[in-house]
Amino acid sequence: MMWRAAVLLVTLAMAMVSTSVLPGGIQPMIPGAPKDVNTTTPEVREALNFAVNEFNKRNNDIYIYKVEKVNKAQIQVVFGILYIFEVQMVRSGIKNRGEMMPSDKSEVTKPYTCFLRVLSRPWLGRPQLTEHVCKR
Repeated sequence: MMWRAAVLLVTLAMAMVSTSVLPGGIQPMIPGAPKDVNTTTPEVREALNFAVNEFNKRNNDIYIYKVEKVNKAQIQVVFGILYIFEVQMVRSGIKNRGEMMPSDKSEVTKPYTCFLRVLSRPWLGRPQLTEHVCKR
């Protein structure tokens, strides 16, 4: 019976710490919650490049898309590392076979907002693109 009270007290203490604000206004990270990351780190860059390459392979468009702007980049620790991206993508003007596109440039530059998720589990080998949704 005493151990139940101890477990309850420890749980309450952890909940108070996880919802409190540290000195300097820093909020502690909640385990398992998505965290904003810098897109210049090699791991994040690699995950984004993988996501765009996979997107281009799965896309039915004859042209390759490229990232124009990263709106948001996050990681989340799940049963691996989940990279979460919200990006602006545009047609690059290059066909999937590497040919330059001779069509109307205005069609090429219309941006799409894309949501991409890459699950990385190094112990299983290659990462996976688990979500790729784009809208204008």
